[in-house]
Amino acid sequence: MNEKRILVVDDDKFILTFLEHTLKKFEPNFDVTTVVSGSEALEQLQMARFDLVITDYLMPGISGVDLANAIRHMTPETAVVLMTAYANDQLHHTIELLSVDGYIRKPINLSQVRKVVTQTIGGIDQQVSSHSDQENLDQEIHKYLQTLHLNAGARFVVLLSANGEAMQTVGQVSTAEASDIAKLVAAHCLAAQKLADLLKRKSHYRSSSFEEEDYYIYTYNVDDRFLLAVIFGKETRPGVVWIYTKQAAEGLRPLVEQLSDATLMIDMALTLSLNGNGLVAKT
Repeated sequence: MNEKRILVVDDDKFILTFLEHTLKKFEPNFDVTTVVSGSEALEQLQMARFDLVITDYLMPGISGVDLANAIRHMTPETAVVLMTAYANDQLHHTIELLSVDGYIRKPINLSQVRKVVTQTIGGIDQQVSSHSDQENLDQEIHKYLQTLHLNAGARFVVLLSANGEAMQTVGQVSTAEASDIAKLVAAHCLAAQKLADLLKRKSHYRSSSFEEEDYYIYTYNVDDRFLLAVIFGKETRPGVVWIYTKQAAEGLRPLVEQLSDATLMIDMALTLSLNGNGLVAKT
């Protein structure tokens, strides 16, 4: 198979690492380059030809739209895909105007990435693609989250990876809010486990809760790699939420084990820490 060159552009270094590992796991022959700005992307495009550019929609300086427009003039044969947490009518209009080849919604769904790459440049080994029916798996997971959302009377539910990546959400919450909540919940859980380790307690993180004036956040450990976060109002009894969350976690456990094997393909030690500026992901 001919080598495919892919350029990934995002000012979030975690997303760059995530996509680089994911794309190479999809197809080892993919040559993936990552840069943190539109200006660096233009430098790479002047030095080499790329089959596909995956770029964040909103970036400081040269935006994804600016970059897509420049690519259309420089190398019109290069496929361009935008990444955004804000998929609205304006974005669809921009895609049509620039003849962009597609977009990926954040938080990133790996089946979506596979689909977009296959549609734009192909080249993904069909054995890898058919190894797990990702769409069916996503649907099964979504059913459990929907049931939990309804039974618990929650405002919204988030399935997240232990490193703070929102995998799926159900309820009235934007993708940007879900992403921020996932990162903070994961950091809170990590801090709880680290505190137990510091106190030399042989404890294993199972669940935690956070109470605000108008709502609760209840978090449950599904299988050490995935967490369930349930956000619900004071009108709902916490005990009811605990029961239904535990039931959902038991049903999700065998599903997320498949998700771990098939799609969580990041061979990196990700450490979450809090500093004065907020949550930082270090690799």
